[in-house]
Amino acid sequence: MADGEISDSAGTAVGQVDAEPGTYSARGLVASKSGVAEERFAGKIDRNLDTTGVSDSISLDTVDGPQQVAVSGVDPAGNVRLYVDEGQKMSLSPANGGQSSVRDGVATTTSPNGETTSVSLLSEDMSAQVVTILKDESASYADFDLDLPEGYAVSESNNGALNITDANGQAVGYVKQPWALDADGNEVKTHYELRADGSIRQIVDTKNAKYPLTLDPDAGWWAATAAKCAVDIAPLVATGGAAVASRVPKLV
Repeated sequence: MADGEISDSAGTAVGQVDAEPGTYSARGLVASKSGVAEERFAGKIDRNLDTTGVSDSISLDTVDGPQQVAVSGVDPAGNVRLYVDEGQKMSLSPANGGQSSVRDGVATTTSPNGETTSVSLLSEDMSAQVVTILKDESASYADFDLDLPEGYAVSESNNGALNITDANGQAVGYVKQPWALDADGNEVKTHYELRADGSIRQIVDTKNAKYPLTLDPDAGWWAATAAKCAVDIAPLVATGGAAVASRVPKLV
């Protein structure tokens, strides 16, 4: 799929979002805070989709008539919310809380002790990323809250990723395989641990690693629903009608 292209559930291109490049990107922000060269995050941190200024829900004119859909995005608390067309919501956020600010669709959350910084974004492939930087040399993990619809569950896969299943046991989403880099940009061994409270812990092997450490979980719906999810954030009409939202999402 081309950059900024919006597809329907059948994979047919139905529109284009404004892909004007910006100077404030999640990848650049993480690079500046971690001290790691930005190019080391290529393939790890996607371009962020800025839905700032788009209403929480928008009305689309479709062949079946007007349809109200929820808009995926990042809220001021650092939560990345992902909707599917049935109205189900998934959200991913740093578990440590703290003070947050949002700019161009990217939330920066700093822990109360200032030793952990998380950068939350809605990526161009419609997944939720929370990239976390650990400065405290005694820290070897970061916790994340993954909120799912009632009856949904998370389980470990044999390749290090996590599977998200619905109430019927059907695979509907994922958390990608984890990655971590140290201050020199070297790959560091890392894995997930599912906690009893439902949170996800990403543990890092700190042996010979130079701080700060950068790591992230990246969660989303599978393609069958993600293609529909793309429509949720696009104020574009699949049938060629006029856009109705206040602004167009932008890739940064």
